[in-house]
Amino acid sequence: MGVVLPAVAAMWGQGMSRTTLIIVGLLTLLALLAVWLAPQLALKLERASPAPVGAAAPAPPPATPAEIAYQALRAEAGRMTEGRIAYNPPAKMRVGVEEAITIRIGRDEVAQHLADRMAGRGQPITETIQVGDFMRVQLDGGEAFRITPDEPQDRAIPPGGMGEWLFRVLPLQAGEKQMLWLQVFVRVQTAGREELISQPVLRREITVEVNYWWDLLELWRAEWKWFLGGLGGVLAGIGGYLLKRWWEARHGPAGEDD
Repeated sequence: MGVVLPAVAAMWGQGMSRTTLIIVGLLTLLALLAVWLAPQLALKLERASPAPVGAAAPAPPPATPAEIAYQALRAEAGRMTEGRIAYNPPAKMRVGVEEAITIRIGRDEVAQHLADRMAGRGQPITETIQVGDFMRVQLDGGEAFRITPDEPQDRAIPPGGMGEWLFRVLPLQAGEKQMLWLQVFVRVQTAGREELISQPVLRREITVEVNYWWDLLELWRAEWKWFLGGLGGVLAGIGGYLLKRWWEARHGPAGEDD
């Protein structure tokens, strides 16, 4: 711009017409505007131009462990089928008397045989659940029951077959509505770790009867040291009294002259 203005002034001094000067000025402004806009226009055209034919698209970023786990859970959920679970908790139990409870899971093709010859005296209950290739079962009774499960707690459910779990349940507290909770999971391995798809919790109210002999036995187990200590004190007192009476019978009461 510092070069153009003196040139226009020189033309004015040489007597060029006003119209010619205006045209020259407009052309100069257009040239300057083109110089200023050219780099920006070239950059926009470069961004908008299509990629060359045969150029490879950029690779997507690798999936995160959370995304891998989610995809595996979705795949396993899609493979789950409708099946049955059978379990046989007794309606009544007795404190201190251990009971066997059997749980079986299978797909619909084995549903009619699921409750055959189950270990335990309870009447089998059958309900509908979603079944996967690997299942886990947990039985919980809180503080009212001592439950010993089979190991391991995971079972494979083969086509046309079933999985079976056996629990030994010992009632510890009497009551009309002691609760057993049965939790069932579909187990999935994803990216080197384990994921569980939970099923609705099944629960069963159990009437647990009092067992006085068990209560006495548990009291003895808990307090036997105190019982023995107290009994030892009583026996020591009786022994001392008898020894004193024997001594007095042979030698006379203490303090008498011979």
